[in-house]
Amino acid sequence: SDLVDIWNVDGSSTGQSTTGKSDVILVPRALFNDPFNISTDGVKYCMAMCDVMNPDGIPHASNSRAELFRILALLGETKLQEEDPWFGIEQEYVIYDAATNAPYKWQHATYSTQQGPFYCGVGGNVAFGREIAMEHMNKCIQAGVAICGVNGEVAPAQWEFQIGICNPITIGDHLWMARYILGRVAELHGAYISRSEEHTSELQSRE
Repeated sequence: SDLVDIWNVDGSSTGQSTTGKSDVILVPRALFNDPFNISTDGVKYCMAMCDVMNPDGIPHASNSRAELFRILALLGETKLQEEDPWFGIEQEYVIYDAATNAPYKWQHATYSTQQGPFYCGVGGNVAFGREIAMEHMNKCIQAGVAICGVNGEVAPAQWEFQIGICNPITIGDHLWMARYILGRVAELHGAYISRSEEHTSELQSRE
C-alpha cells in the first residue's frame, strides 16, 4: 500500500461529512489486483482498501477498521502472538434483477417450494445466478482475495461465499473487497446484491 498515495475525497457526496467541510482522507491499507481491467507492461491496475480519516488524522466515525486496530493494540502484540487468532467468515447474499427488483431468474411455476432443491443445488430450475457466483469467485482469486468457498443457499437466487482463514485485520479487508467485487460482477449481469438479513428472510418466506 506504500505504492499508493493518500487521497482526499468529497465526503459530503458519501454522507460522511457536510458540504461546508467536506474533505475526508483515504489512507490505502491493502492492495489487490484489479480483475476488471487488464494490466500491461506500462500500466498496473489495482484496487485499494483504505482507512477513512478526518482531515485532522483521527479515524472517521464510519471507520470500523481503525476501531478493530485499536482493540487489537489494547490486547498487545505479545498476547496476539500467544493466541494467534485466525478467522473465517461466511457471507450470504441474494441476487436481484435490476430491471424488475425481483429475485434473479425466479421461475415460480417450475420449482418446488421446499428448501432441499436449492441448497448446493444444480440445474436451471433451482440454481439461479450460478454464473454470477462463479464469476465472482474467479475474480476474487484473480484479485488475490482469500476466498475459500462458494455455494448455493436455501432459497433460489440466494448464494454465499467464504473468506479465510485470515488474521483479524486481513479478514475484514478481504471480506470488504470480496463484497465490492460481487457488486461489480452483478452490474455486468444487470443485477444487484442484497446482503440484508431482512431481504434474506423475506425471500425465504416467499418460496
